[in-house]
Amino acid sequence: ILGTVLCAAALAAGAVLAGALETAELLADALRPYETVQSAPGAEENAEEAPRFSGAGGQQYAVTADGVWFTSDGGQTMVKCPEEGDVLAAQASGGVYAALVEREGADFCTLAAAVSTDEGQHWERTELGDLIRPADWTRLEFLAEDFGFAAAGTVWSMGGGEEKAAWATYDGGRTWQALPELPMQNSTHTLCGFRMCEDGAAALSLATSEDSDWPLVYVLDGGVWTEVQLPWERSGLPYLHSVETLERTDAGFSLTLTQQPYDTGEAVFTAPALSGPWSAG
Repeated sequence: ILGTVLCAAALAAGAVLAGALETAELLADALRPYETVQSAPGAEENAEEAPRFSGAGGQQYAVTADGVWFTSDGGQTMVKCPEEGDVLAAQASGGVYAALVEREGADFCTLAAAVSTDEGQHWERTELGDLIRPADWTRLEFLAEDFGFAAAGTVWSMGGGEEKAAWATYDGGRTWQALPELPMQNSTHTLCGFRMCEDGAAALSLATSEDSDWPLVYVLDGGVWTEVQLPWERSGLPYLHSVETLERTDAGFSLTLTQQPYDTGEAVFTAPALSGPWSAG
């Protein structure tokens, strides 16, 4: 009996493996070669391997040298984003396919967003704005089918400075609004974190010098960016780098900062209002 059970288990495992290999071959044929981008979890540098979709099921995306592809059925049906350019970030969840792309010109780089809320049948395509050089840090996120935000920042250079900007949509990507000018423009404080709530509240982090263990943190409250002070020493961590989440709670706000991309530690701060006072934990 045991032998029969083991044989059946082996056959079942073989069937699962065969299905996985068939899916891998499908993705390899359809999407090779591909590129790694910051917002493509699990992407591999080896172009001989099949691109990995973001996540294990449901709506997913994969970035290739030809653009970004979306699927809602494990790769059996794939839709290519029509927006041309270098893919900076993408999202496939909550009924939304979205991509942030960059087109490099002679004197500046143009950022554009493409959004679909019907699994790629129709796309809303919008040019968001220009940056003085290619973006180094980006974020694209839809918190609901109608609300999403995008943020991008460049590196700093001597004589060239840096630039950062953010936009939000409240109608599923049909229109985008530029947020008030991000703080510390044309400085050494480059953008390293950005998050929003559906009601328009926002928080961002700016990089500091190597001598500092903590970033600068600003919140958007009433249409004005204001720097806030966090109790860093009570976080229990030797350093933090970027804003990871901003959430509205029954008691006010919860703000999470992380050590990524340098480490995996994170700390949560809470406050009754965006302006504070902020507490650790």
